[in-house]
Amino acid sequence: MHWFLRPGEIASLRWSDISYEDACIYFKPSKNGNDNVIPLNKTTLGYLQRLQMLSNDSDYLFPSPVKAGEAICSESATTALRRNGIQQTMHGFRATARTLIVEKLKFDANYVEKQLSHKTRNPNGTAYDRTEHLEKRAEMMATWSDFLAKLQSEI
Repeated sequence: MHWFLRPGEIASLRWSDISYEDACIYFKPSKNGNDNVIPLNKTTLGYLQRLQMLSNDSDYLFPSPVKAGEAICSESATTALRRNGIQQTMHGFRATARTLIVEKLKFDANYVEKQLSHKTRNPNGTAYDRTEHLEKRAEMMATWSDFLAKLQSEI
């Protein structure tokens, strides 16, 4: 929920994709295959450090509890949500995040689209636009994490 990754991308993340030094995740999105950089913030770095202690030296952030050396399946998170009575898909959180960040938090939709690893819709976009908006996206993601923490505190 903090990074807007597709379920399969979350499931296949490896610890080698994380740079604590750069405070970023580096990976190739499953859908468009272009390199992507996900900025991390204090909140998400803290989550990752705690998660790493639980990963039993696995290469994956989310190792399979059944198949040694493999990642969880891409539907595991949605299955966990449903078991807890939440009728939402992990992919649905991406749409929710996009809407809330643009409408409520007032960030530029281009930053959100880049964070979602969506291709540029402009016909000349991929040929000429190689911007990452990394600084603005880092600010946006920190604001998003704060927003989620505030929502959680209100439950």
